[in-house]
Amino acid sequence: MATGMSVAQQRFNYLGRSNNLVLEPVLQDPSTDFHTGFHPYVQTFLNKAVNVDSVAADAISYRTKQAGDVGGFMRKIRYESLIKVDTTDFQLTIDPLMDFHGGRQRETDSVVYFNTRGFAVHGRIGNRVTFYSDFRENQARVPDYLDEYIKSAGVVPGHGAVKDFKGTGFDYAMASGYVSLDAGKYFNLQFGHGKHFIGDGYRSLLLSDAAFNYPYLRITTQIWKIQYTNLFASFQNIDDQNGTFAPHSYEGGYRKKFSSFHYLSWNVCQRLQLGFFEGILWQASDSTWNRGFDINYLNPIIFFRPVEFSLGSPDNAILGLNLKYKVAKGWVLYGQGVIDDLNISRKKDLQSGGSTSGFIQNKQGYQLGFHAYHLLGVRNLHLQGEWNQVRPYTYGHKTPQQSYTHFGEPLAHPLGANFREQLVIANYRWHDLGVECRFVTSVYGADSTSAQHYGHDIFKSDFDAQRGLLSFGNTLLQGERTRVNNLRLTLSYLVNPTTNLNVFVGWFSRNLKNDTETRSASLFIFGLHTDLDNFYDDF
Repeated sequence: MATGMSVAQQRFNYLGRSNNLVLEPVLQDPSTDFHTGFHPYVQTFLNKAVNVDSVAADAISYRTKQAGDVGGFMRKIRYESLIKVDTTDFQLTIDPLMDFHGGRQRETDSVVYFNTRGFAVHGRIGNRVTFYSDFRENQARVPDYLDEYIKSAGVVPGHGAVKDFKGTGFDYAMASGYVSLDAGKYFNLQFGHGKHFIGDGYRSLLLSDAAFNYPYLRITTQIWKIQYTNLFASFQNIDDQNGTFAPHSYEGGYRKKFSSFHYLSWNVCQRLQLGFFEGILWQASDSTWNRGFDINYLNPIIFFRPVEFSLGSPDNAILGLNLKYKVAKGWVLYGQGVIDDLNISRKKDLQSGGSTSGFIQNKQGYQLGFHAYHLLGVRNLHLQGEWNQVRPYTYGHKTPQQSYTHFGEPLAHPLGANFREQLVIANYRWHDLGVECRFVTSVYGADSTSAQHYGHDIFKSDFDAQRGLLSFGNTLLQGERTRVNNLRLTLSYLVNPTTNLNVFVGWFSRNLKNDTETRSASLFIFGLHTDLDNFYDDF
């Protein structure tokens, strides 16, 4: 088929889970030596590990006989990029991006819809330079629970700031892109505006794609059994309603902060992969000082903590571990641990009130999960289970501008902190037909009033912690215990694998319950979309 280049070189540069399920079983096979912890993958290193063309072609091998009989415009719709230039030294593809779907929420009898139009451009210059750019313009009218979230946060989850659309909807846009350079056999440099994800699960407790795009410089080094990634990024805090940030903003209503991340991935053996993560965030300025980008954090070697300590420990440091074990062909165990603060010396201190545990500065989170590919020998039947837990106040900071957040959303798990979550996702595909069932249940300790701070809202200052800044007796799920159940069933038909264009119908339900309220939302939806990125509304 003539779609090999477009599918292989384009399709797996995205973060979308359903899109990458084509590649995952091969990458997670014990015989494959590849670093799967940092997403999106570097195309050069991916091509060295697996024959991407072969994997992509095999996934749609049932279409091969049909392809020769399809020509003209229909071939563009079903098999190829809309515009394609392919020469020895230059390649270019241009494809439409879209999301047209709608439905009706049963409880409110209101119409919901998403109307997204956009485009994506992929290119290659010579053998070392690749580039990508996309743009999306959106209008949406969303279910009531999501409407409440957007009005509170000021952003659509993962898609940035909004403005009113006809009184009942939202208008928003987003763009991303990068330029990538293979600087020799072992190095890749990428400069762009986008997102990243660290881990092998559905969620990440280290760095997730749940927040909005951001400018970044990524340097990836791969040699022997090691892959080492340096990521430098610029984030923004959105002005709060009181205008706290505005006097010191670079542009009205926003305030910058910078970050530097290190991720070291080590293939210990054929089955075991370990990843060591550290990140540091600092605000670019405050009321008295324009700090800018701190060159002390240009240190390319892992372990920032001594540097941060030498600076007086003013910043927000995150440490983490990512691990994966390939139990057998088709079976993978994975997990994560994150430490925001850990003060072991005070774990057993006796507070005046008599409490000897739950010190506020012991901020940790854990993840454990599994993948089962081609379950029970059934091709393309995949099952995933995952458990996540994060203690109160994790990712937060005494200075809210230095919280582990960007553009009004957490940089790790979308629930913030002080929660426990379990999820199960089942996928099955037969030729162009796909089915997904996703169930996510979580419980968290909420603040019943805005004046409270039990550790769930990571945008609040640690100074305002309910029991005090250096308090003991803090427990998981403290506050108003709130349970949320999300269930999503989707039936899809693959139109074009190059952009993962699908026609779909689905059912979604969400139930929230605590001591003061019970709320439900359920809706039937149908539509057409290029399913290339993740959209998280199940929290």
